[in-house]
Amino acid sequence: MESFARTLDLEFTSTCILICNDVVGSTLGPTSRKLLKEMRNIVKKLLALLCAAAFLAATPGAEASPRRIRLIFAGREAIVELYDNAAAASLVKMLPLTLDFEDYGGKERIAYPPEKLSAEGMPDSYAPKAGEMTVYAPWGNIAIFYKDHHSSGGLVPVGRFVSGAEAITVMGEGVRVEEIR
Repeated sequence: MESFARTLDLEFTSTCILICNDVVGSTLGPTSRKLLKEMRNIVKKLLALLCAAAFLAATPGAEASPRRIRLIFAGREAIVELYDNAAAASLVKMLPLTLDFEDYGGKERIAYPPEKLSAEGMPDSYAPKAGEMTVYAPWGNIAIFYKDHHSSGGLVPVGRFVSGAEAITVMGEGVRVEEIR
């Protein structure tokens, strides 16, 4: 990594000297040398930042894992990976809880948590896909879609099923919802 940065630094310096010589038509004066030195320092700092970012991106576990919740119902288990938003965070704060789901519109199962989930910072509408968990902000209900749905005002994305989505249609009373730690 260090040799790569050194090579880039040398190439950058050489290119700057060639450009300056071409523009000025002579060798570099004291002011040009000072500017070139400042430019080299800036490039070194940028390279250090790029190297650090590349290291973090390549390091397993460097990023926080997405939050997940488990839904337990009818002898089954489903896992939902939560989106990083205020609605999902407000749901996690209520856990664990037990919800009673019912069918709504032949596309979704709905339940009412004890408190409304936050819709802060969310878009005005959302078009959920099958296997997504949302909240319908005007009513405060959780809506889990088992069929794709058109964009609807008030729908806020909460998460997506990573397992167990095929059983959404049998979700009924007494669904236990808990955070996976």
